[in-house]
Amino acid sequence: MQKLINSVNSADLWIVKHQDQALQIYAQSTGLSTPVAQQVLNKRPKPSPVYALNSEVITSQQQIADLFKQEQLIPVHINIQHSVWSAQ
Repeated sequence: MQKLINSVNSADLWIVKHQDQALQIYAQSTGLSTPVAQQVLNKRPKPSPVYALNSEVITSQQQIADLFKQEQLIPVHINIQHSVWSAQ
């Protein structure tokens, strides 16, 4: 799992250092016009690192899912823990 996180974070740093190239790749791969893709990338936090989830984040996500169910924004209960990747 840590290798995956490291790879994603390396790609993120490449995007920060090569913004013009990243813009062209992003626009081409998504089909967005260059100006729209630029707006998306401008709103993206820089850097935007990925971290392993901890129990605090999982609990927070579960509370949000429970609220969405309570407010009928989603039709069924979601158990966030079932979607968490394990490092094992």
